[in-house]
Amino acid sequence: MASVNNNSNLYLRILLIFTAAVIAIVTAVLFVLPALYENDCKIRVNTELESKLTSDVLNANICIIQNKSKIIGNMEHLTYSAGASGVIFDKKAGKYYALTAYHVVSEADENTKFLVQPYTAQPYSQYDNGGIVEYYGQFPAARVEYYEESRDLAVISFYSSESLGLVSVAESDAEKGTDIAVISNPEGERFIHSFGNIISNDTVDFSGNDGLVNNYVIQHNAYIAPGSSGSAVLSFEDGKAEIVGINIGGGTNFMGKFSYGAMIPCQQIRSFLNNWRVAEKQ
Repeated sequence: MASVNNNSNLYLRILLIFTAAVIAIVTAVLFVLPALYENDCKIRVNTELESKLTSDVLNANICIIQNKSKIIGNMEHLTYSAGASGVIFDKKAGKYYALTAYHVVSEADENTKFLVQPYTAQPYSQYDNGGIVEYYGQFPAARVEYYEESRDLAVISFYSSESLGLVSVAESDAEKGTDIAVISNPEGERFIHSFGNIISNDTVDFSGNDGLVNNYVIQHNAYIAPGSSGSAVLSFEDGKAEIVGINIGGGTNFMGKFSYGAMIPCQQIRSFLNNWRVAEKQ
């Protein structure tokens, strides 16, 4: 009888160990691995691409701040958003033109202005010439020139006394595996560099869950987050930085951890810009 009890205890211990192992594996798969993947995407560095981010490329990146005005009583109250992203691609007669995501500027009304913070701007934490109104008051206002909801793209324009950079749009879409760099403004941070690769062969249907129409995007694994919308995805296939995509969102897992970035590819961008130029002439 003692032998039976010993066997029962052994089987119970084996079952408990097996159950604990299964729980540990499931926990790792569901909770630990997604967090590790997101962190890897955040801290990943491509030293070769980093060395190719010249001052002209860096200075082409901008932060787009939404400035809302509201009258309460006899007082005007101003609020400023955490910021989104954009990239300068052209300059004519002293005016800069930048690409961004349409949903970044879709809520424009008579009480809303868009301000452009350049890459070279002193951080607010180091600003000592006044408060937040004075800080943001030094940045130029932007005008929405053209947009297409179907591609979630917009062109904005602004004047600046600074000499800013330009980055051109690539001729052809980036292939799967292409090394890329992104400079964006995630979660209120400014001009964060992230690196990765194109991870899809072709465009896929994408919903930004923002009430706008779905778009067709290419996926990548360079880290982005809210505030990265409108930023350029840059490749360096010919040794020079080119825009191969504009970020419009991304995917997360059930824990809300980063899974992939979603970009409008350059062929769509070039078609969008052609439509804008035609509309300008009409």
